Amino acid sequence: AEGYEIQYSTDKSFSKGVKTKKVELSENINNNLVFLIDISGSMTSTNKLDLIREAFPLMLDGLNPNDTVSIVTYASGVKVHLDGCKVENKEQIVNCIKNLRAGGSTNGAGGLNKAYEVARKHFISGGNNRIILATDGDFNVGPSSNEELKSLVSQQLSSGIYLSVLGFGMGNYQDDMVETLAMHGNGNYAYIDTLIEAKKVLTEDLATTLISVAKDVKVKVEFNPELITEYRVIGYENKQLTEDEFENEEADSGEVGSGHTTVVTYEVKLNPDEMVPQNPKFLDITINYKDPTTDESKTLTDTFYTNEINYSNEDFIFVSCIVEFSLVLRDSSYKANANLQNVLSRLESLQNIQNDVYFFPCDVAMLLNILYFLYIHVMDFYIHYNILHFHKILLVKILINHVLIL
Repeated sequence: AEGYEIQYSTDKSFSKGVKTKKVELSENINNNLVFLIDISGSMTSTNKLDLIREAFPLMLDGLNPNDTVSIVTYASGVKVHLDGCKVENKEQIVNCIKNLRAGGSTNGAGGLNKAYEVARKHFISGGNNRIILATDGDFNVGPSSNEELKSLVSQQLSSGIYLSVLGFGMGNYQDDMVETLAMHGNGNYAYIDTLIEAKKVLTEDLATTLISVAKDVKVKVEFNPELITEYRVIGYENKQLTEDEFENEEADSGEVGSGHTTVVTYEVKLNPDEMVPQNPKFLDITINYKDPTTDESKTLTDTFYTNEINYSNEDFIFVSCIVEFSLVLRDSSYKANANLQNVLSRLESLQNIQNDVYFFPCDVAMLLNILYFLYIHVMDFYIHYNILHFHKILLVKILINHVLIL
């Protein structure tokens, strides 16, 4: 449990991280993978299909020679390019990926149906059977709404075939569509915007991407009312459960990969010190999940006390920077005096910011500096011309998207 006194409020923020056990890819477990790749016209971009052509071959080095890879693409139509090719034929798989070209509309539902069909054809009992979808989520032919696609993948929940979704691109990128597919397809989700991030997801974290160690994972946090008078979850608006949904073993929920860390952040209001006993209980946590192999339901419980909270952990300080940045970016009604300068000053105080091999904190710091510059200029423009609040936010988003595309 980690806490940090946030800069934009008199209250405190609190984060709880849950990490799964790390399972290495084993020669004893064969993989049956279907690469389902969106090659529609919207994928014509250096950070979409061009990046996919560079990224997907990286995955092959972490697989076993006897693993099976199939390649299905969709645009206006659907095509099976490779049907059950062994990884020992790596050159054939790489050439197939490198020769993909974008064009046409987006029959995503047709592609999913064909991918499940191919995965069933090569199904490995006791193995890892998984579709890896690469897309910008911009479906426009056939079933294309969130509800229609949710229904399509939910029908496959008992098939033993998992769905990992990799999001690519900006502009027309449909994050809600991509997340819906992963959430209801017994799988996981990652966003890839650079080759560095692709290496992280498809090589360094390949076991996390390919191996689910728990499914239908649900977490309940119960604060001690003697200590906490009010609280709110920051984010996760589309993943909150009712008490009945939490207790219902049949209710579908998220899957968690090997070595994956999930972090939830709360803003809490504390009782005055004189009303609280020394070292009181802070919270109880309950985690319900199912074994992905046996489908057996399991429960983990733990209790945390206030003296167990680490207020100086650098990972959490980084998380608090992301939270404050999001409050500013969304112009949240809870932002109080949150501002980008606070975020930048805290990032600069982190000693291990250079130690991340993928430089993620550094990327954030660089981006925030650019956004801070843009935000200040937008505010000046807003004050000078007294433009409407809605147009102010729209202008900020346009500038931010411009920076991200660059």
